[in-house]
Amino acid sequence: MANILICGDSWGCGEWDVACTKVTHTGLEQYLVDDRHTVFNISKGGTSNLDSSNRINLWFERFGSQHIDTVLVFQTDYVRDLKHNTYPEDWNTQVLSGVAERWVERFYHRLSELSQKHDCKIKIIGGLADTVWFDQMSIDYPGCEIACQSLVNLVLANNHRVDVPVFSWYGSDSEPILARAKSLGLELDCTLKLMHLGLERESLIRENPGFFYPDGTHPNRRAYHILYEFLRHKSIIPN
Repeated sequence: MANILICGDSWGCGEWDVACTKVTHTGLEQYLVDDRHTVFNISKGGTSNLDSSNRINLWFERFGSQHIDTVLVFQTDYVRDLKHNTYPEDWNTQVLSGVAERWVERFYHRLSELSQKHDCKIKIIGGLADTVWFDQMSIDYPGCEIACQSLVNLVLANNHRVDVPVFSWYGSDSEPILARAKSLGLELDCTLKLMHLGLERESLIRENPGFFYPDGTHPNRRAYHILYEFLRHKSIIPN
């Protein structure tokens, strides 16, 4: 049996109640425990990607004597990383998608550093936000692997790969980005297309309560079981 560390935002915590105030089923964690793995789950609702990388580092610094076979990280909305950033100086020549990918790839660089520092394998799961896809991620980001590009697509289309990743649902957290873009007179076509993708994703989730009930914004135990079986089949987690 394996020792597994799970980290992420609320999607790493599991199924939430209708008011989204408490976890009613710990999702992937519960299925791993049922299969007799030892699981440490340090996910926390509302955390950013960089928050997650910091939590992983702090956990290893505190419990370094505890061997971990695999770290599973749920990727979240890149917009949450705004609190860690100032706007790029070259913002007036960058489209929003470029900023999104740079911030996401910086997250992967950080995870790769942690993998080397703590000698652990890190597997990334597209949760609230899809991941970028790299055919040779282990070369660009040693120690890291995309375990599931899109949990939403896996559950609803039986295929974890997506041609155009959804990095954000672009809710109220995105308002500073849009305001900054408008103040600089940027062309908003790209921004609006990305927001459209986010709105489509949010609608898709709300239209499928069978997998995202009871709160309508998080996977439920049924969806997490699909993820669990998928990760087992890919040998991301031991059979």
